[in-house]
Amino acid sequence: MRRQLTALGKRWIVARAVRPTPRELAASALVFAPHPDDETLGCGGTMIRKQQAGATVGVAFMTDGERSHPGPPFSASSLGALRRREAIAATGELGVSPAHLHFFGYRDGALAEERAHATESVAELVARLRPEEVYVPHSLDGPADHAATTAIVLAALQRARLRVSLYEYPVWLWCGYPWVGLGSAGERRRRLGHGWRARRAFLRDLRCAVPVGDVLPRKLRALAHYRTQTARPFGRPDWRTLRDVARGEWLAHLLGNDELFFRRDHDAREG
Repeated sequence: MRRQLTALGKRWIVARAVRPTPRELAASALVFAPHPDDETLGCGGTMIRKQQAGATVGVAFMTDGERSHPGPPFSASSLGALRRREAIAATGELGVSPAHLHFFGYRDGALAEERAHATESVAELVARLRPEEVYVPHSLDGPADHAATTAIVLAALQRARLRVSLYEYPVWLWCGYPWVGLGSAGERRRRLGHGWRARRAFLRDLRCAVPVGDVLPRKLRALAHYRTQTARPFGRPDWRTLRDVARGEWLAHLLGNDELFFRRDHDAREG
């Protein structure tokens, strides 16, 4: 029953959402990803659609995600380097040239501690590229690096005094009840609390939908390049993959026919 109700709810959210105009699809964009794979999960299809419309799309990775799987067979540095290579391959599948990729290399899990330096670096980047659209994780997405990424980018836009259309994309927002099951006793409280925030966000914020069903196979191929996140290296049975989260329910929401966004205009020059 829960799955049927959430499917109906998602269809209702998509049905009432606004689709981007051809002009909006053609607008230049810069996507900020807390870790390699967030850009593909949250807006990979949109990135393809925009480039098909003639837009220039770049991606900025705040961290290398080197702490996603501590322990053998990789050290943190070697896993981070591998995830950078995966990001280049994945975004290449999405159509993004390596020349339009930016790796900041801040510490995975500790991005908030480097906010001042990161804000300065991001401000320099957006002032140089001057994108018409900027994509960041939704402000209620959950993980610390996701929240820090959004806060840093907003502060950087203010510093650069740049007017943009800001799109917030959900990733972990989908990992709350009822979008996924309650899980084990240890997960129940977190998923219920996160689910409350998620319901507010989906009802209040996510009013923009980009149809991506026709490019979904490319998005899936891009995600497959993130083998550290989608496969178990050397047969290590405890290596958690994206499909292990909430028994695959969470990932299924991110691989649907529409990508959802909270869109708002950000004009730092008025502040």
